Amino acid sequence: MDNQAALVLRPQLPVPRTPADQNPATVYLARLAPQSRRTQAGALATISELLAGAPHDPLTLPWHLLGYQHTQAVRAALAARYAPASTNTMLAALRGVLKEAWRLGLMDGNYCLSER
Repeated sequence: MDNQAALVLRPQLPVPRTPADQNPATVYLARLAPQSRRTQAGALATISELLAGAPHDPLTLPWHLLGYQHTQAVRAALAARYAPASTNTMLAALRGVLKEAWRLGLMDGNYCLSER
């Protein structure tokens, strides 16, 4: 992945910790079963590292700032590095967090992570 996504989000980092009930990553993970929660938390950590350009806590990443260009850059980077099943698992985590950000009123529905 070129560093476009990291360069776009880096100026907004770090973000103050939001209350757990308003954090899209926390809300997403809370609705999962314990085993899925561990898997998807790891997926979000991988994605947040891609987006931030360095290891980054997914609970402080400004998920609501992601746009089409970010999601597509993440998709391409994951597809280049991981097997299809792992990529799909990680993209499911990303979709889940973006959906929660939308449900929490933090973003409109204009983000796009198209399904293949």
